[in-house]
Amino acid sequence: MIHIQKITLILLLAVVIQARTLPGKSSFAARISDLGDEFGFGRMISPTAMVLIDGSLEYVSRNSESKAGANVAPGPTQSEFLLTVYPEYRFYMLPRNRVVPYLGFYGIVGIGSSAAEKPTGTSVTAENGSSLILGAGASIGAEFFLNRYVSLSAHARLAQYTYENSKLETDTGFTLVENKQINHRIGVHLEPGLYVRLYF
Repeated sequence: MIHIQKITLILLLAVVIQARTLPGKSSFAARISDLGDEFGFGRMISPTAMVLIDGSLEYVSRNSESKAGANVAPGPTQSEFLLTVYPEYRFYMLPRNRVVPYLGFYGIVGIGSSAAEKPTGTSVTAENGSSLILGAGASIGAEFFLNRYVSLSAHARLAQYTYENSKLETDTGFTLVENKQINHRIGVHLEPGLYVRLYF
């Protein structure tokens, strides 16, 4: 009887250890530093590899007005939208440990838009912008497994290349001016974040 219990205990421990990096397991992650700034989905494709797609969504709207006695004058209004997606391939080292370090390679795809209206005397100047961001980089981090379903990870994006194509149209009601800008950036910088990941 004791022999059977020992075998059962060993099998249960083996299942718990392997379940964290079992191929076919999925996970959902959320950034808890800058809470709600980024979310992601991942899937283990082998005991040491995961494919992920993380993303962030931001929308900001501003408007103002000034009041002097009974006179109310509308002020500038502005809205901005930005969606960024990070597809990633991640390689786990020492996958059986409680703390599992990893290396990753990721891409960047981002789209953005902006709109603004600025009263100037009796007319209104309208501005409409759009942007496209593409890039790639490397990441590094470590996951600390609280149990087989939950982990905390310290994750950082390091070397990064980005290409950004942006356009801004300004309409004064009399003239339409279009400005285009292309930026290339190569950087080696640390962008750390703390994440919680749920496995299922």
